Amino acid sequence: MPSFSRPLEETLHRAVAYANERRHEYATLEHLLMALTDDPTPQRSCAPAMSN
Repeated sequence: MPSFSRPLEETLHRAVAYANERRHEYATLEHLLMALTDDPTPQRSCAPAMSN
């Protein structure tokens, strides 16, 4: 099972929450992008995942 950094995990949970709020069946790239725009420092979420 992959291990994500805490900030990335928070962003992913926020993306799923956006999908659920809108009653969408799936969390998609659009939801992830919306979650990243709400992140004050998106590099904090993405950088650890990109380093692998």
